[in-house]
Amino acid sequence: MLGLGSGLVTSGAPSEFLPSNISSLIHWYKHASGLEDAGGAFPDDDEKITTWRDNKGSNDGTTNAYDMLWDDTNKAIVSPNYGGFVLADELTFAGAFSIYFRVQYLETPGATDYFSQDLSNAGGMFISVRSPTLFRARIDSTNRDFSPPTLGTGQYYNFGLERDSSNNLRLYIDGTESSTGARTDTSAVIFDLMRCSTNDLYVTTLIFDDALSSDDRAAMETYLSNI
Repeated sequence: MLGLGSGLVTSGAPSEFLPSNISSLIHWYKHASGLEDAGGAFPDDDEKITTWRDNKGSNDGTTNAYDMLWDDTNKAIVSPNYGGFVLADELTFAGAFSIYFRVQYLETPGATDYFSQDLSNAGGMFISVRSPTLFRARIDSTNRDFSPPTLGTGQYYNFGLERDSSNNLRLYIDGTESSTGARTDTSAVIFDLMRCSTNDLYVTTLIFDDALSSDDRAAMETYLSNI
């Protein structure tokens, strides 16, 4: 099921796009929203985050957060020690899916810059930037590598990894498909951990159970870039 087109209303004027306009959205960990400290309040600057509530509507929170802090100056999540958020339920995608992240690197990205992992198979299932010119989706212990434009510091990037119903796996960075093109992948994608490196400003994660249409992908890029 493809996401519904999101940019028009009956008057012909553009409406405000939200990720919830896309019917395949299943989790929306929204920027500066749903974060809680140990007392259930929004965390203060440099305070530990204990959960991140899903803005999709279910209000499901991550069951655990370790080494994740709120940086009020940059309005972003940071980690002093390769932290992460454990999802309430493990996600398994046998077919189509999309996962989007927005992140800024404070230092040149390297092999520890993970986006997600499977806790029970951390070395065999992960999504990660491995170097400024290498993005890796390791699925069922097999690498699916992509070549991004050279990633630098001091700017935000929007990463989108999508697999369509024909098992084509594609990477999008700032709305543009990687020059690698499509990689064929039929293995189940499993993860239950959203990660953050010590060198990252981490803003948002969105997860869909389908590939996005070109219109929805463009709308997502505009939305993410305006956070």
